[in-house]
Amino acid sequence: MMKGRDYYSLHVCVLQVLAASFVSGPASLTPSLVAAAAAALWLKQKQVQSVQELRKGIAQLPGLCATAMFALAPIPQLVRNFSDLSSLAGLSLGTMLLALLGNAVCIPRALFTRDAAWTFGSTWGCLLMGWAQLLSLYLGVNPETGSRFLPAPAFAAVSVVLFGYLGWVVSTDAREKGLPHALASYPDVFFGKR
Repeated sequence: MMKGRDYYSLHVCVLQVLAASFVSGPASLTPSLVAAAAAALWLKQKQVQSVQELRKGIAQLPGLCATAMFALAPIPQLVRNFSDLSSLAGLSLGTMLLALLGNAVCIPRALFTRDAAWTFGSTWGCLLMGWAQLLSLYLGVNPETGSRFLPAPAFAAVSVVLFGYLGWVVSTDAREKGLPHALASYPDVFFGKR
């Protein structure tokens, strides 16, 4: 069972990881202090009326942290990919396609259940762990052969299929939920009253 200090460790590490992705140099406590202040402001914003409500708010932090860590996972790789396109030789196209496919398959169920964390995670994973990584392979040129790591026809085919599938998913979801247009599915998940 996790203790209070473990919860604290989880949520303060999110900004530390993000900062380490973009800033080279010695480690700093600044991102962790910012994360701790953000957590305190989040709890204050919830307008806690009792100790029980405070405990419920604190209990949500690890889940929010886990979602944030999942969301941040592809960012260091993307930063490296786009800052040095010649470093792409060791990346696995199959792994990126599996990440894209696995997360894309979860999106309809996440929209159906109206679970905001699942919807965010599967959509973010599909687009960043999958498609954005493939974009970096498409933009990168192999220094040995002079050709792209991912040919244009293959990238175009994956992009057309993916965005066609996402369009079909959100339009079907909107139609089934009686929403006014296809783009209303995501706002309904995050801000709707269902």
